[in-house]
Amino acid sequence: DTEAMEENPEWAEMLEKSGVADRLKELQELQEDGGDVMMATFSKLKTFSFFNDISNWFLPFHQSHTQIASDDIPEIATLISIMGNAPMFCDNDKYSVALSLSQIPPAQRDMMLRQIRMQTQQMDAVRMAAMDSGHVPQREELAANYVRNLYRFFKLFRRKVEFTDPFSSGLNIPAIPSLEQEFEDSDTLMVIAEFYFKRGYYSDALEVFRRLTAMSSPSAAISQKMGYCEQSVGDISAALRHYEEAEMLDSSSRWTLRRLAWCHRMLGNWDKALDCYRRLAEDKPDDVSLALNIGLSLVKLHRYDEALQYLFKAEFYGSGSEKATRALAWCTLLGGDYERCVKYTATLLAGTTPRPNDYINAGHLSLLTGHPGEAVDHYVDAIKAMEGNVDSFLRRLADDKVTISAFGGVDPQLMAIVVDTSIAKSK
Repeated sequence: DTEAMEENPEWAEMLEKSGVADRLKELQELQEDGGDVMMATFSKLKTFSFFNDISNWFLPFHQSHTQIASDDIPEIATLISIMGNAPMFCDNDKYSVALSLSQIPPAQRDMMLRQIRMQTQQMDAVRMAAMDSGHVPQREELAANYVRNLYRFFKLFRRKVEFTDPFSSGLNIPAIPSLEQEFEDSDTLMVIAEFYFKRGYYSDALEVFRRLTAMSSPSAAISQKMGYCEQSVGDISAALRHYEEAEMLDSSSRWTLRRLAWCHRMLGNWDKALDCYRRLAEDKPDDVSLALNIGLSLVKLHRYDEALQYLFKAEFYGSGSEKATRALAWCTLLGGDYERCVKYTATLLAGTTPRPNDYINAGHLSLLTGHPGEAVDHYVDAIKAMEGNVDSFLRRLADDKVTISAFGGVDPQLMAIVVDTSIAKSK
C-alpha cells in the first residue's frame, strides 16, 4: 500500500498557522550547519599537529595566535580576520582553515576570500535584522558552536577511542532528569516534539508527545502523530489505538480512516479494514484504489463473488491496471472460477515484467486444472524469477497450501513430484 505512510497534509497547515514551522526551520538549519555540512567540509583538516593537544579543540579563535598569525601575506591575514567574525564556523573549524591557508595556491585563496566574505556579509545581514527585531542571537551562536566543537572532538580526535562518545547514542533532552523541569511548558515541548517528528526521531517524538497529552486537552493531531510514530517503529497495535483516539476526536479525517484501515489489514482484522474502506468509498465511489482494497478485503474474508464486483470496478476505472488484473487472477483462483483465472493469468504472464508470484499462481492453476507438465514450467520460471532461491519458493508454496483450500483436490504425491521436478529443472 503506497499510501501506508503518507503524512497528513493538514499538519503542515497547522504548523504554519501556529508559528512552530518557522522555529522548526531554525532548528533544522542549526543541525544541518553544525552536523552534516560543516563536518564533511572540515573533517579532513584536523590532521595538523595543532589538534594533537586536546585543549586546542576548544580554544576560542583569535587571529593573533602564534600558529596562524601571518602578517607577511596580506590575503591570508585578511582571510583570518574575516574567519574570526564568521558565525557559521565553530572555533576549531576556523583554526582548521587558518592553518591550511599557507598551503593553498594564491588563486584559490582569492576565490575563498570572496566566498567567505560574501557568506559573512549575508550572515551579518541576518544578525542585523535579528538585532533590529530585538533578538540578539549571540547566545544561540555560542551554544551551537560549542556543540560543534564537542562533536568534532569526539568524532575526529586521533585518540577518540579513549573517551566515551556522548553522540554515539540517542539523546532525548526533555527526558534528562536534571533538565526535566526546564521543559514543563507545553509550547516548548511542542516545538521539540515537532522537531523530533520532522527529523524522523519517532521514539523520542513519541515520548515528548506523551508528556504533552498529560498536560493538555486531547488533540486529534497529536493522536494522529503518536499513531504515526508507533507505526514507524513497528508497534501496529499501539498505532491503532492512537488512530482510534484521533478518529473519535475528529471523525471527518480521511487520513485517519486510511491509517485505521492499514493497521487493521496488518493485524488481520479484515472485517474492520473492509468497514473503513467502505466508509472512505462513500465520498469517492469511483476511486480505483478503494475499490481494489475493498475487493481484496472481501477476498481475505472468502466472499469471492462480492469481491469480484469491486475488482471488476477497479479494472474498469483503472483502464485494465495490472494491480486489478493480479487481484482478479487471485480471486478467481481462490473462488474456483478457473476459466476466468486462465484469462487473467495469461494477461499477467504476457506482460513486460511478470512477478514470481504470477508464475507460482499460474503453476497452481495448471495443477488444479489437471496440467502438471505446465505447472512444472511455471514453477521453474518462478524459481528463476526469484534468482534461484529455492527456500523462498518452498516457503511460498507452504503458505499457499494453507491459503488455497482447493489444494485439497490435488494428489499430495503428484504435488511432491511436480515440486521436486521443478527444483531439479531450475538448476
